Amino acid sequence: MKIGPGVQVPLVLDGDGLGVSSLDGAPPAEIAGPGDYWSVQYDAQGRLLFVQHSGQETGFYRVENGEPRLVIPVPREDPWSPVAAWSPDGSKAAWIERDGAKSRLVVAEPGGERRTWEPEGLSGYFGLVWSPTGDAIAVSTNYPRLILYVIDIAGNKPTVELTAGVAQSWSSTGDILLWRDAGAWLKKTLILTKPDGNDQRVLGDMNLPQAESWGVRIPPFSPDGRWIAWGGVALESGKIADLTITATDGSGRIVPRCAVCGSGSAGIDPAWSPDGKQFAWSQDGHILVAETGVWEGRVVAEGEKPYWSPDGSKIAYARSDGNRRAVFVRTVESDGPEVKVVDLEDTRDFDKLTVWSPDSKQLVVPLQVGDTTKIVSFDPATGESKQFPISSFDYVIGVAPDGSGVVVSGQGGNALIDMEGGKRRMIDTSAAGSCVDWFRDEVRPLCFDPLGLKTLNIETGDVETLLAGNVQTATWSPDGTRVAFIRDQRLGVLDVATGEARVIAPDLYAAPYPSEYGRGWGSLAWSPDGRRIAFADYPQVGDAYHGQASVCIIDADGGNLRHLLESSNGVGRLSFSPDGETLSVMVQNLKVIDAQTGAERLSYGDDVWYPPIWLDAQTLLVGDRSGIAIAGLDGSKQFLVAGTAACSDGLIGWANGKVFFTETCTHSGV
Repeated sequence: MKIGPGVQVPLVLDGDGLGVSSLDGAPPAEIAGPGDYWSVQYDAQGRLLFVQHSGQETGFYRVENGEPRLVIPVPREDPWSPVAAWSPDGSKAAWIERDGAKSRLVVAEPGGERRTWEPEGLSGYFGLVWSPTGDAIAVSTNYPRLILYVIDIAGNKPTVELTAGVAQSWSSTGDILLWRDAGAWLKKTLILTKPDGNDQRVLGDMNLPQAESWGVRIPPFSPDGRWIAWGGVALESGKIADLTITATDGSGRIVPRCAVCGSGSAGIDPAWSPDGKQFAWSQDGHILVAETGVWEGRVVAEGEKPYWSPDGSKIAYARSDGNRRAVFVRTVESDGPEVKVVDLEDTRDFDKLTVWSPDSKQLVVPLQVGDTTKIVSFDPATGESKQFPISSFDYVIGVAPDGSGVVVSGQGGNALIDMEGGKRRMIDTSAAGSCVDWFRDEVRPLCFDPLGLKTLNIETGDVETLLAGNVQTATWSPDGTRVAFIRDQRLGVLDVATGEARVIAPDLYAAPYPSEYGRGWGSLAWSPDGRRIAFADYPQVGDAYHGQASVCIIDADGGNLRHLLESSNGVGRLSFSPDGETLSVMVQNLKVIDAQTGAERLSYGDDVWYPPIWLDAQTLLVGDRSGIAIAGLDGSKQFLVAGTAACSDGLIGWANGKVFFTETCTHSGV
């Protein structure tokens, strides 16, 4: 392969800016941006705080005299794990810091010394939740196994280790809300526990209303901790209930009423007023408010995602119009006009960036930054690079084999983008489920959900069911005539022409990734000749996943099952080399093993953030924290794209001899 000199990519910030509106109809005043922001809040002194995850100066910021100032620098970490948060009063900051295979909790005050905790087993990370008083932190990890650590940062109590679930929030009365995989796609069991692990209560199962759980509003506690509101409740009858308000002591369950909403509509986006006397939600395009204890909703606005002002007099909310989304504010108890605060291109989730000032007179909102996000193609033979303007998106799903288009996903749904002309076509996958293998069969990606395995015709929108049942993951055979699938923890092969489905490995534990770890993608791979299937098998102890995993291979007719690799750190993203002799596996970092014996052929030492791409039988395209490189099985390594010290670039594909990547430093663009 002829390789050119490579390219040094300039630092490009991407994502939202931050602005402050005085609610007078004038455009918000910019205070920061562009960037990737988390933990936006005010401190006890009324100063705006945020965490910046992109750019050369990442860390914790405080706005002073109208200007953001970096008060606690934090090195940029894995873009998929922005685990960092200010304490509730804004006096301290906490984040998870990785050191190779280990991770540690770090807590610091602006200008103060760092304090660290390294509980045994914290080798990956998933979430971080402060207690309301700021004296304890719940840290959740699901890698290599599902653990919840409750750490008393005041030093008065020992660390508590639980395996109940992943922490989501912490009530004023000391209840920690957890959720864990409930054994079906996008289904979670909600659990309440005290910080010491006692008094655990199972609330029920929640069915996430969309394919990405990070777009779901975390079920909120009422200010007094007596109630918790959540949607998608699974009833004993098997039906899915509407938005439900549950007593935290388990004594009762209520569904708030909407007299004007259409039959079959579902309530979403629950929000309590600061004094707990009123409850807001959105349903059927309306913003509704009910008195706590009465639960009879009245319409106060049209939109979704209500946000109460601290004094309880106003509500901010979002409303979409095609590919645009705006934020409005209006007074709750009067018929006054609504005020448009900001209007942005491309629908997006406002939850993490819309914050009221303590005096209820201002609203922090995201701002549009430029017109485009950049996807770049680079030809290593000629050194030519080309930028393609793409409207704002969350991540890239795939690149067409000829490089002519990409499928991207964002808050507005999935879209097929023509790389040359920039033409955009929205693709509705809501009726099909989660879709993979977008370009294996021209216009028919494979899709799956708890109801079955399907194909989606992206030209017509038609959905065809291929197989009924709780399908957790699937992938096309190389010739497109068969589908390997995992249904109810059983590996099978479907003949598409005849509709015959045959289980070939009936004794697996939990073959797809647990959904809290990797969404089931990449745990199946066909050999190039279609004769063998590699898969990941995840045993569980009781109802908990503990990180142990195997890489297995089996003939497509069900014979010759072999275990190739055992790991205590999880496995996934399996991919055969073009000659079928070796198999790449993500095990914390990247390994390549012999597809017959499991013998190690390559151990790639640097952090690999993106699935590798085979170029030929001896070389892979690999994206790590230093850039994008060609790695050989002989240990050689040559960078094609070198990122800056603060920014790695997202490897998304290889087509027509060109590498495609996102030119961004943010979580949302990779």
